[in-house]
Amino acid sequence: MKQDYMCLPRLAVVANERQETRSERLIQKPTGTTALARARDVMRQLIPVGEIDWPSGRQPVGRLDFNVSRPDEACQVRVDLTQNRASAQHFANSRWAAFRIFHTFSGP
Repeated sequence: MKQDYMCLPRLAVVANERQETRSERLIQKPTGTTALARARDVMRQLIPVGEIDWPSGRQPVGRLDFNVSRPDEACQVRVDLTQNRASAQHFANSRWAAFRIFHTFSGP
């Protein structure tokens, strides 16, 4: 019976694991008159779906940086507006992590 408890810490680590992928590609110049409209246009081109979250602080000139998140995944998007190049760091959460996030996220 004591051995059963030895597995619990490892189970917690495995249940909260997430997979990370990175990509970079050229995009069409984002359209829109606001940062939000441009971010949505970039999302349309890259296909992440979720809620947009802005990093704290001011956006650097010539850049559009934002995060997109849902309980089961998150994506950090960094766009170089001078070169029309977007890089994305995507995190896919496990089902257990998504469940935990979904039930503890307080929202804006």
